[in-house]
Amino acid sequence: KTVLKTKAKILNVRGEEFELANGKGIKIAKTFYIRFPKSIEITEDDKVLYKNKIYNIIYANNIEEMNVYLEIKTEYVK
Repeated sequence: KTVLKTKAKILNVRGEEFELANGKGIKIAKTFYIRFPKSIEITEDDKVLYKNKIYNIIYANNIEEMNVYLEIKTEYVK
């Protein structure tokens, strides 16, 4: 269920390869910067859909506790 649709500044943080039992996996980290949503609370239980990939939220940070911008650290594993 979509709870928020917004524009974001996106920062590619890192990409790394790791071993899985059945082969190799890739972990991609991105940071999304959005305007602080007044009507909902974004938590680690939510997901970010970006370019048809679902990113897990690692944490959401209210920048400088000013309720202006929200920094969302995410991770995608495939």
